[in-house]
Amino acid sequence: MTELPGAAVGEGIGARLRAARERAGLTSLQAAAKLHLEPQMIEALETDDFAALGAPVYVRGHLRRYAELLDAPAGELLDLYAAQVAANAPPDIAQLKTAEPVLASRQLAGPVVAVIVAGTVIAGIWLALKGLPTPSPKVATPVARPVAEQPAPVPQPLAPVPAPPAAESGATPPATEAAATPVGAIRLRLVVQADSWIEVHDARNARLYYDLAHAPATLPLAGTAPLRVLLGNVDGVTLTVNGRALPIPQAVRRGRSARFVITAGGDVEPAS
Repeated sequence: MTELPGAAVGEGIGARLRAARERAGLTSLQAAAKLHLEPQMIEALETDDFAALGAPVYVRGHLRRYAELLDAPAGELLDLYAAQVAANAPPDIAQLKTAEPVLASRQLAGPVVAVIVAGTVIAGIWLALKGLPTPSPKVATPVARPVAEQPAPVPQPLAPVPAPPAAESGATPPATEAAATPVGAIRLRLVVQADSWIEVHDARNARLYYDLAHAPATLPLAGTAPLRVLLGNVDGVTLTVNGRALPIPQAVRRGRSARFVITAGGDVEPAS
């Protein structure tokens, strides 16, 4: 397996990527522009801050693209990352054995019965010496309490739903088609004509899309407005909102990328 030139054996993934970038004569900003990524993502790759890139599937995608850009051995770097993920994986709880001893109820029943019998005998002797009637000993017998299996609930027949009354003459029948999106949500459709990194978050910061989209592709999304959108290759993606074409104004473009907000009315505003 070939080591990266300029990187010592045993160095981390980030150090090897940084050495390969410097050998290629690129700055981190130039590398980010070529991959249509934020500079912070290049910095995260070169500092082994993989948690900032999301799930391992996204890390592997960014790692492979960056290695191919730098003409670095992508397979070797991916193997190193897989080893890190395996080393940091939590232990399998099913394989752990509990070390706390548990006393069964029958093991405790013997000493308890012995104490009760001894107390009854002593009480009987004391009453006999006083001339009082001796009570018959009552030994409490422990009763096992097995967990009874509950019978499965019997499904009850559903009550018939009454049919709606017939529409009167001349009345407009009610609409029966369900809404395509939840209440308060807008529909966003992205047509990918050239490969582009795409990020879409809704008003609740829910991630609707976060990945490298390969052309040709059509991405139908829906979420609560306003939607925050990042396009790494803005000229390679066209958008429609609620069926209406959405042009991307020059004010939200930064070179080949664009970052903006789609309001509930379907307008584009600069991202804060």
